[in-house]
Amino acid sequence: MYIRNNIIYLSFSSNNRRIRKSTGLVANEENLLYVKQNLKKLEEKILFKDKKDNNSSLFIYAQDFLLSQNMLNKDSTKKIVANLFKNHIFPFIKNCKIRHINRDFCKNFLIYLNNKNICFKTKTHIYTHFKALILSVIDDELVDNFSLPKLKNNNIELSKIKALPLNKVKEILDKSPHFYKQVFALCIFTGIRNGELIALKWSDVCFKSETLIISKNIVFGKLSSTKNKKTRIIHLLKPALNALKTLYKEYKFHDEWIFVTKYKKAYTRADCFSKKWNDILKSIGIYNFTFYQTRHIYATLLLNKVPNSLEFISNQLGHSKMTTTLKYYISYLEDKEKITKIKKYFEKYKFFFTFNKKYSMITSFNLRGVAQSG
Repeated sequence: MYIRNNIIYLSFSSNNRRIRKSTGLVANEENLLYVKQNLKKLEEKILFKDKKDNNSSLFIYAQDFLLSQNMLNKDSTKKIVANLFKNHIFPFIKNCKIRHINRDFCKNFLIYLNNKNICFKTKTHIYTHFKALILSVIDDELVDNFSLPKLKNNNIELSKIKALPLNKVKEILDKSPHFYKQVFALCIFTGIRNGELIALKWSDVCFKSETLIISKNIVFGKLSSTKNKKTRIIHLLKPALNALKTLYKEYKFHDEWIFVTKYKKAYTRADCFSKKWNDILKSIGIYNFTFYQTRHIYATLLLNKVPNSLEFISNQLGHSKMTTTLKYYISYLEDKEKITKIKKYFEKYKFFFTFNKKYSMITSFNLRGVAQSG
């Protein structure tokens, strides 16, 4: 075992061949102890990958995958994730070989998942872990790459989408410690996803043009593309711009990453700010409003200020389709006349939007005006 570029590597011999491979683990005390305790297993895993034996059991691969994933989790989270695998993923893959993995295999898992009598949020959580397992198999080059199907909820209740009025937003920010006030303001006034937030780099910020480039996401400690695989540019509202300026002047702890741990490393968990968020909300009597739902505040703010700019709002949120924006958020428009106009406008140009987005006739608006009024 040795360390290179702060990553733990293994060096061992097998069949008269010298093998040097990265474990992919950062060289901290916890990971070093884990590697020492599981040295033989990690060597076997490396040899297993090296053989690229896709005729092996997916169940055995998944057990090893769960062990490595849970290393980064708290004890309480480890139990939750272990139960998800035990009750929902392991029964489906128990008799499967790695070679069985393809898009149809994933579709069958979605059918199996949708037949379960559990809420959509739990299904989403399960499928997230299942996708991480499949992507790991693909990354190890044990099967050919393919696009994973999406889990869809055809019975979404719009009332479940939560948003907070601006007077409550002000109360939250006033109660927040100075650093967290900047983090929360950035999320509330950009609609950025949690994984996109911790993947932000200073090179993504342009103070001159007042824009923020969103091109990356961090899921399960892995840096990847955004949810819809596209890069987007967020035009910063004044509170978000001020938050970034404050972070740069007072809390720039790293030359590359905007947010880092106390060890000056990039975060690996998208919920790293959730506990502080929940504690502050509880202190002012707000419950069951997650850190991720800051997106809803941003979306409803824009929809109420500029209801005829659906394409722009959809792009700012990172939605792949305008129908997604409309489906989730139209019930939060303050004026019923606005809702009627948008529905008619959308239906009138629906075919036009679908096939001619380049020439869309949606009205633009002055962001600076929204920033001042918001």
